[in-house]
Amino acid sequence: VSLRDASGEAYDCGTTAADGIFKCTLPLTSLAPFVVTIRDSSNPDAQPLVSVSADQPEPGKAMTVNINPLTDAIARTLVAGKADDLNDITAVKSKVTKQTIADIVDAMSVVLGNLAQAAGLTSFNPISTPMKTDGSGLDKVLDLTQVQVIVDEAGKVSAVITTQIKGKNYTITITPATD
Repeated sequence: VSLRDASGEAYDCGTTAADGIFKCTLPLTSLAPFVVTIRDSSNPDAQPLVSVSADQPEPGKAMTVNINPLTDAIARTLVAGKADDLNDITAVKSKVTKQTIADIVDAMSVVLGNLAQAAGLTSFNPISTPMKTDGSGLDKVLDLTQVQVIVDEAGKVSAVITTQIKGKNYTITITPATD
């Protein structure tokens, strides 16, 4: 797991524990937004998953930043599918804000909110909702959800999220508005 902060400084957060948890200690000078990346060490050809956060951690306190297919869709949608922009700190600072993240999470909640509630979650945010890899809560939502990030011929990016609730398939396509 690696993390890059608003200054472009990169931090190696080591590997995840068996329960999927990772810890990254940052200096007090490290500022949001953050881009967090995880690579599958058992499959070097696999595309890494990415997450973003515009939240600034309180000094000395832990902050949750999950990395999963939904956070990857959020991150890639924010940069219009241009994965290289996740390495461009100027692009990250202009596109990864509390509001842009909230807009996409709200759109995801339209389809996944009932599923999240059925999984026992009182609030739903794929980035910041604490989770365990035990088939409950956010992990259950992820188990029942398929995510695709699609970039069309014109370069327009969409996140397509599909889930099944009570035998019916529900799909939402999230495409950010252009400036």
